[in-house]
Amino acid sequence: MGGRRGYVYLIDVLQRIDTHPAKDVALLTPRLWKDHFAGNPLQSDLDRNKRTGERPSVDSVL
Repeated sequence: MGGRRGYVYLIDVLQRIDTHPAKDVALLTPRLWKDHFAGNPLQSDLDRNKRTGERPSVDSVL
């Protein structure tokens, strides 16, 4: 997984990992992530702000 897909995967997993059940950690591997989460990946605040033209707030960056 590389390029844009790799970026989307990494952003999604880094946001999910804090609340994801430990018993289901295998779902966060690239192959299983694609089947379970790729259709609706989580986005970073920076990506959301790029689309809307807003500048990120200090709280969303830190």
